[in-house]
Amino acid sequence: MERSEENMNSLANRTGNYFDPFSGISRDMTQAFFGANPWAGFFSPAGSNHLRPAFRLDVYEGPEAWKVVSEVAGVNREDIALRYEDDALVIELTVKPAEGSNTEPRKYARTVRFDGTVDIDKVEARYNDGHLTVVLPKAEETRPREITIQ
Repeated sequence: MERSEENMNSLANRTGNYFDPFSGISRDMTQAFFGANPWAGFFSPAGSNHLRPAFRLDVYEGPEAWKVVSEVAGVNREDIALRYEDDALVIELTVKPAEGSNTEPRKYARTVRFDGTVDIDKVEARYNDGHLTVVLPKAEETRPREITIQ
């Protein structure tokens, strides 16, 4: 069976190597299932409107409480959603586009897992000057105690 030079070039361009017809199958399958760049929505705000981890978050543990501090400058208080479920704190932000922009609001999310020691009824959250602070007190029975030796 004869192949024309045009067909050979087209096959070489599509797969990268016309001697190996399977050399481009991984790229072709990735593009078929995920589009041209499967990582575009994960590493940058461009792409689809999925929740993306894209804001700084610090977690501190003290003897009586956990403290979560996040920089969320440029986000209004009403565009921040907090919830505690399944031993995890979930922080979701909605960044609205500038006035006159045709882009969709961008959504970001971070989740911090805890080991079941949080006293949920005493959790406090404050937002001040672009910093979100969430204090999650440890349950009384899980706090460290001094033991008296007799």
